[in-house]
Amino acid sequence: MDCIAARSLPLFCRRNYFYEFLHMLPWGLVAGVVEGNFAAVVVQETFHGSALQVWIASTAPVGVYITSMVWGALCVGRRKIALMTVATGGVTLALATVVLTPTSPVGTWCFVVQMAASQFFMTGVITIRTALWKSNYPVHVRGQATARFQMVRALTAIVAVMATAALFDKWPDSYRLVFPFLSVCGVAGTLFIRKVRVRGEAAEISRLRGRLSHGTARRISAWNAANPIILCRQAIGIFRDDPRFARYMVSLMSTGVGNLLVRTVIIFVIVSELPARMGGNPRTFLIATALLDGIPKLVMLLAVRKLGRWFDRVGVLPFRVVNGLCWFGSILTGTVGTVFVMYADRVGGAAVSLALVVFTLRAVFLGLSTAGGALAYNLGHLHFAHPDQAEIYMGVHVTLSGLRGLIMPGLGVLLWHWIGWPVWLVACVFSFLGVLGYSGLARTEPPAGDHDATGSPKT
Repeated sequence: MDCIAARSLPLFCRRNYFYEFLHMLPWGLVAGVVEGNFAAVVVQETFHGSALQVWIASTAPVGVYITSMVWGALCVGRRKIALMTVATGGVTLALATVVLTPTSPVGTWCFVVQMAASQFFMTGVITIRTALWKSNYPVHVRGQATARFQMVRALTAIVAVMATAALFDKWPDSYRLVFPFLSVCGVAGTLFIRKVRVRGEAAEISRLRGRLSHGTARRISAWNAANPIILCRQAIGIFRDDPRFARYMVSLMSTGVGNLLVRTVIIFVIVSELPARMGGNPRTFLIATALLDGIPKLVMLLAVRKLGRWFDRVGVLPFRVVNGLCWFGSILTGTVGTVFVMYADRVGGAAVSLALVVFTLRAVFLGLSTAGGALAYNLGHLHFAHPDQAEIYMGVHVTLSGLRGLIMPGLGVLLWHWIGWPVWLVACVFSFLGVLGYSGLARTEPPAGDHDATGSPKT
C-alpha cells in the first residue's frame, strides 16, 4: 500500500483507501469519456450531428445533475455500496450498448440518449461517493485523500480521451470498440468498489430508519425519493435553516452560470470556427480534444495533490475564492481567444497562432479550476451540513448544478447566435460576482471552534 501513500492516512482509513484507489484506475478511463465534452465532440465529428444534438450532448453531463437529489435521498438510511453498484452498473450497461449504434441520423440520437443514460448513473456515482468520503475519511485528511483519487482519475482520463481522439481521427467507426472496452473497465471498477466498507453505516441506518434524525434527514421510499414535491420541501427546509449554505449556493450558482454559458460556445469556436481559419487541418479531432479535455486534465493531474493539502489547511471558503478567480481567468482568456478567431481577418496572419496560445492558456486555467473544483465541489457542502444531512446537502447542491446545466448552455448558444462573442463578457460578469460572494462568506466565517471534528457545524 505504501506505493499509493496509504501510510500517510490514519490506520482505520487505509483498507478502504486502497480499494477505492484501485477502483479509480479503471473507473477514471470511464469517467474521462463520460463526464467531459468528449461525447459532444464525437457527436459533431464522428456522427456529424446537428447543432441541437451537439448542444444536448454538451449539456447532458451537467444537466443530469438535476437527478442528484433523488440519489441523495436514496442514500439516507441505505447501504451505500449497494447503491454504488447500481450506479456503476448503469454506466457500464449504457456504454456497452453503444456497440449497436449505427452512424446514421437515428444512430446519432441513439448515441446522445446512451451517453445521457450513462451520465445519469454517473451522477449517482458522484453523489454516493461523497457519502463514502464523509464516513471513511476524517476532515483533516479528506482533502488529501480526495486529491489522490482525483489525480488517478485525471491521469487515466487523459489517457482515455487523448488515445480515443487519436483513434477516432483515423478510424471514426472505432467507437464500436472503444465504448464496449470502457464498459469492461466499468465492471472492473465496480468489483473493486464493492470491497469498500462504510464506517459506522450500520449504526447510521439503525438511527435513521423510520424516524427523523436531524432536521430533514430520514429514510424515505424510492417512490418518495423521486417525488419532486418532497424533494423541493427538503431543499427549502435546508435553505431556511442554514442561510449561510444558501448564500454559498448563490455564489456557486453565479460561478456556474458563467462557466456554463460558454460550455457549448467554446466547442463551436474550437471545433468549427478555429479549423476553418486553419485551412482544414486534418488533426481537428486531436487539437480540439487537447484544448477542451487533454490539457485541462493534465494540469489538473499536476495541481490537484498540492491543492488537496491546501484545502485541508485553509478550508472551503478561502479555497473557493482562489478557485473562483481561476474560473474567471479561464473565461477571460476564452473571451480573448474567441475574439482572435472571429476577427482573424482584421488581426492578420498571426491570429490563429495567437488564438491557439490563448486557448492553451485557457486550458491551463481550466485545469487549475477543475482541480480545485474536484475538491470543493465534492467536499464543500460538508463544511455546512450536519453529518446526518450530508447526502441531502450534496443532493441539493448537485441538483442546482443540474438546473443551471440544463438551461445555461442553451441560453449561451442563443446569445452566441444573437450577439456573438460578447456572450463571453456576460459570462465574465457572472463569474466575477461568484468570486465576490465567496469572498463575503469567507470574511464572515465563524471561528474554527464552532465546527466539530467532521468539519460540520456544531448543533
